[in-house]
Formats: sequence, C-alpha cells, structure tokens
Amino acid sequence: MSMENRGVILSKNLEVNKKKKTPPKGVQKRTAKKIEQSREKTTRVSTTKKMKKKKLSKKAVLPPSPWKKRIAIVFDVAFYGLMLAIVLGATLFVLNKDPEKSFWGYRFYTVKTNSMVPKKDSLPGGFYAGDIIIVKSATYDQVNVNDIITYRVGEDANLTHRLVKKADQLEGKEGQFVITKGDANNSDDPPISAERIVGKTLFVIPKVGEVLKFVQGHFVVSLVFLFSLFGFIWVLRVFADQPTIVTKKRSVRQRR
Repeated sequence: MSMENRGVILSKNLEVNKKKKTPPKGVQKRTAKKIEQSREKTTRVSTTKKMKKKKLSKKAVLPPSPWKKRIAIVFDVAFYGLMLAIVLGATLFVLNKDPEKSFWGYRFYTVKTNSMVPKKDSLPGGFYAGDIIIVKSATYDQVNVNDIITYRVGEDANLTHRLVKKADQLEGKEGQFVITKGDANNSDDPPISAERIVGKTLFVIPKVGEVLKFVQGHFVVSLVFLFSLFGFIWVLRVFADQPTIVTKKRSVRQRR
C-alpha cells in the first residue's frame, strides 16, 4: 500500500473518531450551562464564607459624656488642691519646728491656748487652740489698735493677743509701749516694749495645727496615706479622660 493511500485512510479514521466523540450541539450547550452554573455557585459560596469570617466593623469615638466632664472637673480640683495642700503642709511642717523662721516675712504659729476664743461682743479675728495663725512681720508704727499682734514674752515663747492701747510713756518712762488683751480674758496684759513685737496676724487656718501635730507623731503612716490618696485621685482622673469607643457591626446580606 502506498504512502498516499495510508494517509487517506488515517485522515478518514480521525474524522470518524471525532464524529463519534463530539456530542450533539444541544447537549454541548446544556453541559456548558451546567458547568458555568456550578462555577458561579462555588464562587458565591466561597465568597459568602469569607465575608462571614470577615465581619465588617466600624469604630466610632464619642465625645466625653456630661457626667464624665463633671467628674474630670471635680478630680482636677481635688488633685490640684491636694498638691497645693502638700506644698503648704510641707512648708508649715518645716517652719512649725522653728517658729522664729520666716518665709518672705511670714511666720506660722500653732495656737496652744484658748485665750483668743471669740465672745459674743468680740471683734472678728479670734481663734482656737489647734489653729494655725499666719503672722506678717511688723513694727510698732505698722500696727494699730484692734490688730491681733504676736510678741515675745520669753526666749522661746510668744503670745498673740489683740492690741488695745499704744503708749509713748510708761510710769514716767518715755518710749514705745503696747498693751494687749486676749478676747476670752477679762483683764489686760501687762504693758510691753514695742521692741518685742514680732508681727500682726493676717489670717487663721482652723485645726491645721492638730493635723501637723499628728503628722509629726505618725510621719510614716501619714506619708503612706498621702501617697494612697494621691494614687486614687490619679486613677479616677485617668478613667474620666478615657474616650468612649462604640463598635458597630455590619452583617453582609447573602445573595442567592
């Protein structure tokens, strides 16, 4: 058999095989449509599963609520008030050990007696034992009648009473003299020389002297309490500053 005849026979066989394997056109269309639908379904299912796993979230930071603002203001006042009290307390603590020390011309004294407890008809400015008085340095010419003055009555003792009289002579002796009287007392004090005047009282801090006395006797306990209070106020202040974060979740609708 020649080569040409063999080629013709092979080409005929291939055409016959193609005709046998190739399905009709209608069957081809239905098969292609099913394959496409299957692919779309698979893609849709896989996409839905992925979107379910990845839930979309949206975070929103809200401004502080009114009650948090009020808390922040309260604790700001408490915090800075505490800091001021610590500074003032430390100053008083140091100066109270030596009353003769002055701080820019000011002295601090703890009241030991009730000789200046006010009566009904007393002038304003009286105080009680345990109070702290702030005294500003002053001379004879800088004090007036009805001022409350502090003066030395010994080497280590001072007295704070109300000035009731100023005199230029005493028992025929010329000079500068003052006479004082405690608001709670019934009689005047003995006259003293103006050289003993330390200063005049500006204002009174009630009961702080008792606190300082306690701190001096229980220093470690007072220090622990102070730091604990400071930490508590600081934690509450930080909490009040925290913003409110709201998380909103959006669900993805499944398309069928």
